[in-house]
Amino acid sequence: MSSASDLTTTSRNSKKPAWWPWHQRLGIGFSAVIVMIVLTGIALNHTGGLRLDDRRITTPWILDWYGMQPAGEPIAYQAEGWALQWDERITWNGDLVTSAQEPLVGAVALGSTRVLASSSELFLLAADGNLIEHMDSASLPPGEILEIGKLQDDVYLITSEGRFRSEDEISAWDRYQLAGDFQLSVAVPAPVEQREAALQAFRGEGITLYRVLLDLHSGRLFGTMGVWIVDAAALAMLFLTMTGVWYALRVKRR
Repeated sequence: MSSASDLTTTSRNSKKPAWWPWHQRLGIGFSAVIVMIVLTGIALNHTGGLRLDDRRITTPWILDWYGMQPAGEPIAYQAEGWALQWDERITWNGDLVTSAQEPLVGAVALGSTRVLASSSELFLLAADGNLIEHMDSASLPPGEILEIGKLQDDVYLITSEGRFRSEDEISAWDRYQLAGDFQLSVAVPAPVEQREAALQAFRGEGITLYRVLLDLHSGRLFGTMGVWIVDAAALAMLFLTMTGVWYALRVKRR
C-alpha cells in the first residue's frame, strides 16, 4: 500500500504544469553558459578595479583564435643581418621596420646601409634596422623589379625593362650589362629564431583581457554560432525567471 507521503508527493507532481520538464532541461542545459555570462558580466562591471584594459593576453592559441597569425610563409634574405617579410610586414633582425604589399625580391648590404627591394620599392636601412629612406617607383628605374644584387659598392637591379646600376648614394640609375661576378640576392629559409621574432612583431603586445572577456560574454569569441548560443541562453534565463516566479506565486496562493 502507498504511504501518505507517497500520495502527497504524487499529488504535487501531478499538479505541476506541462512546461515544468522544460524548466528543468533548460536550467541544466544552459547552466554552463549562464554561469559564464554571469561571471564575465561581473568582471566587466569592474574593469577599472581589475585593470582589464592593462592586462594583455599573449597566449599563442588565443592569439591564433583571434586570427593574429600571419598568412603564408615568410620570405627571408641574409644581408649581414636578416630581412624577413611575413604577411606584408617587414622585419630586420626580428624588429618591425615597415610593411609592403608586394613581396620582397632581395636584400643587399652596402657598408653600413642595407637595401631591401620589393617589386616596386626600395627600403634603405641602417645597420641597426632604422629606416633611412623609402624609394618608390618615381625614384627607381622603369619596370617591375625582379632581382637585386651588388658588385663592390654598387647596387644592381634587374627589372622587366632591363638591367640598371646605381653608384654611391643610390640616387641615379644607369643601364648596365651585368658583370660575371655580380652577386644576386637569393631567398633562403628563415631561421627559427627569426620566424619567432617576426611572429612576435606581428602580434605586438597581444590582446587585452577586457577584449577577451567581452567577446566571451557576448559569445563573439566563438563566432556567429557563439552569439546565437548566448542569445538562446538569455532567452532561457528569461523563461526560467518568468516560469519560476509564476510557479512560486501559484504555490504561495495555495
